[in-house]
Amino acid sequence: MLDSLLIPLDGSEFSEHTLPYARSVAKASGARVHLAHVHVPHPPEDLLLNPQFQFEGVSMGEYDKEYRSEERDYLEGVAARFHDQTGVEVVQELLEGDVRESIEAYADQAKTDLILMSTHGRTGLSRFWLGSVADDLVRNLTLPILLVPPGEESGESKPEVDFEHILVPLDGSPWGESILGPALDLGWKAGAKFTLLHVVPTSRVVGARTYPVPMGHLEERRNRAKEYLSEVAGRLAAQSVEVECRVVDHSSPARAVLVMADTEDVDLIALATHGHRAITRAVLGSVADKVVRASSRPVLVQRPGMTED
Repeated sequence: MLDSLLIPLDGSEFSEHTLPYARSVAKASGARVHLAHVHVPHPPEDLLLNPQFQFEGVSMGEYDKEYRSEERDYLEGVAARFHDQTGVEVVQELLEGDVRESIEAYADQAKTDLILMSTHGRTGLSRFWLGSVADDLVRNLTLPILLVPPGEESGESKPEVDFEHILVPLDGSPWGESILGPALDLGWKAGAKFTLLHVVPTSRVVGARTYPVPMGHLEERRNRAKEYLSEVAGRLAAQSVEVECRVVDHSSPARAVLVMADTEDVDLIALATHGHRAITRAVLGSVADKVVRASSRPVLVQRPGMTED
């Protein structure tokens, strides 16, 4: 159940690529939407190009005040358009302090169920901070985070996107399955089809060497994976969810996930960011990181709030 969505915006078109997805989720769930921007003080960029007269005659206090006013106007404009397009309640907040810490604190304050943000932003002297912050939030929060790669259309003009087909890589553990709840929250209204994927690694690393997995072991792992996915699919089917199962062999689990996403033309990849290395070791942890960085599709990730045995 989604009651509160948080959309961090840094004022760039990159960050606004989340908006079509947020509109779709908000209309489907009726959740309250929180738009947040973190104020990052910085000197006027034009003066940085002219060191000789860098601060001559400039009131930094006045400049910062004007900058804050621009940020508030920006948030209010996005909020007004979002409300007009969806009819849902929109709250906008200008935050202060460290970017990651401010967003984390506000997510807790707003009782956020889902964060939506872009995977790319700008850094350096630019005002735009979102890219690296997304990485930090994924590693620090246990909230589900929908990461959207920027496309060619601007975020505000792009049509809404429904998640009608969701790919869920699983590794056979409860940690991996923790992503199913958030994925169902996003897909239930659209009657989404779910494809469950398990990747059987075809090689194993011992020391500095890589060895192929014997065919007999591969077959055993395939059978166990099929039984596992069938059990999970049965639980989803009992909730009237359309579900299919796929077991594939591949030397690179991340690559297998991306190929399957393209082959099945899915709307969303959903996976946990850490998993328990139990019977299999397929697609979690560092693999999730590779999928997020290489995917041209939105990726729903969550760091499970569980400890491994």
